[in-house]
Amino acid sequence: MKNATLFSYLFIIISSLFIGCTTENLDYAGTARETISRGQWSVDYCFADQDKTSQFSKYQFNFIGNGTLVVSNDSSSVSGSWSIVTDVNYNEVLRIKIDEAYFQTLNNQWTVTGNDMGRLTMSGADRQLRLRKL
Repeated sequence: MKNATLFSYLFIIISSLFIGCTTENLDYAGTARETISRGQWSVDYCFADQDKTSQFSKYQFNFIGNGTLVVSNDSSSVSGSWSIVTDVNYNEVLRIKIDEAYFQTLNNQWTVTGNDMGRLTMSGADRQLRLRKL
């Protein structure tokens, strides 16, 4: 009888540990491709020779799963393309291509250095880019 009671208590304790751990409650980033194609983003920080954050902070970036990039603000919208590749060191690299001259700073290959908490942090040669999910 003691064994049955002990087993029941043990079962309840172990079961309660797993109840709160459903896949809906887990916060994981996944790959940069999965992360960036979910929702809209803003430039949280951009440095290329100088701080250029204010140049891009009023724009929303929508990285659509088919490789299309739509950049918009209250009055305009431009399209471009994006892709993510894995380099020889197994780093994820974001490639952005927007023909509009205003966005030339972003037309680079950005090595993803951080992917967590609704932020993507990237770097390149003497430049940094951080996107924040809206």
